[in-house]
Amino acid sequence: MEEQSVGSKQVLEAISQLNDITRKVKSSSSEMFTGSQQVVKETSILNKITQEITNGMNEMATGAEQVTVAVNKVNELSEENRISIDELVNEVGKFKVD
Repeated sequence: MEEQSVGSKQVLEAISQLNDITRKVKSSSSEMFTGSQQVVKETSILNKITQEITNGMNEMATGAEQVTVAVNKVNELSEENRISIDELVNEVGKFKVD
């Protein structure tokens, strides 16, 4: 009878320990779930920021292309002006001033 009593106490202690472990696991899994939700939220925010940065960089690249086109056009116009000035100098040189 005493052995049964001791055995019963051991079983009850084991069950109590299992209950404690189960509570700790539930608590930890709840914390992990909350942490996971926060990670998902922060990842979403990071994704939005990354998209904004990408859009800004694309706009900058487009602007840089437009600047390059404008600079090339200015170079073309400058060359045309130089040629026109040379032609004008030649034409003016044909006139005699006495």
